[in-house]
Amino acid sequence: MEIITQAIKTKGIRFSIAEGEREIARAYLYIMYNDLHQEPFGLLEDVYVG
Repeated sequence: MEIITQAIKTKGIRFSIAEGEREIARAYLYIMYNDLHQEPFGLLEDVYVG
């Protein structure tokens, strides 16, 4: 058995909404590319609404 690793190209964007000094919402969107898709796809994580 052989484990093969390969770095993928990715970009991350952080979105946030503030009310005054307080952050009330945030999310991270990662745009990724891989061998399974011809077009990039997105992964949304750490979605927070306070």
